[in-house]
Amino acid sequence: MERRHFLHVTAGTIAALGAGAALSGCQVGAGAAADVAFNPATETWLSDLAEQIGATVLADYLEDGINRAIGYFRNWFDGVSNQAGSYESFWEDCYGHEIPPVVLVQVSKYDYPKISNGNPLRDGMLACVDGGSSAVYFEPWAWQALAMYAHQMTAGLTGQNLANAQRVCVMGLVPSGTRPTTGGSPDNFVEWMTYDTRSGPVEMGKLEGTNGQYLATVRATGIWDDQQQPLVQHFTLPTTVA
Repeated sequence: MERRHFLHVTAGTIAALGAGAALSGCQVGAGAAADVAFNPATETWLSDLAEQIGATVLADYLEDGINRAIGYFRNWFDGVSNQAGSYESFWEDCYGHEIPPVVLVQVSKYDYPKISNGNPLRDGMLACVDGGSSAVYFEPWAWQALAMYAHQMTAGLTGQNLANAQRVCVMGLVPSGTRPTTGGSPDNFVEWMTYDTRSGPVEMGKLEGTNGQYLATVRATGIWDDQQQPLVQHFTLPTTVA
């Protein structure tokens, strides 16, 4: 089947990550109770997530042979293209960050019509690492949980405080290598994944709740709570598109 690729509509270039390594003035939310109003399942979900972690848009990056990125991610093109091409659909606009380093791509196991923004409840995220030669795949529930965690860390911050929180997120939540482990129960009542970041492993789990809802838990080893223990966050996953 022909692989379909799309131009993903974005709001323009996202500001690159600012300076600063310490998390200063960031008030971490209380998980599901605090994120009731935040639904990451939007048509622009990947650009929204990229903005939260301070990634930069690579416009038309995967368009065949033209508009390839210059600079750091130029040599990643072939690898990222091959990784994305193994899915039924992928979007041409990608997002890069030099710290892990990583290129994020919206992909789908479904074959969409040629002009489509996809479906944030069905589409996955590909985190390409190692120069684009390998990748970590996030199921829809997993990138949604990642986005909700990043939102908890960055929402309401500006300036240096935002830059510091973004750095913590990109070091502690974004894949830096390819040793993911995934699993689940036969009927997907429970699903889980782990992967490595610059600051240590991340563990994620999804559990079926009540009334058709699913709950997610994220444990980031490289992000600490006020007791200097890995910060664990709990979320109710979206069931509708925002």
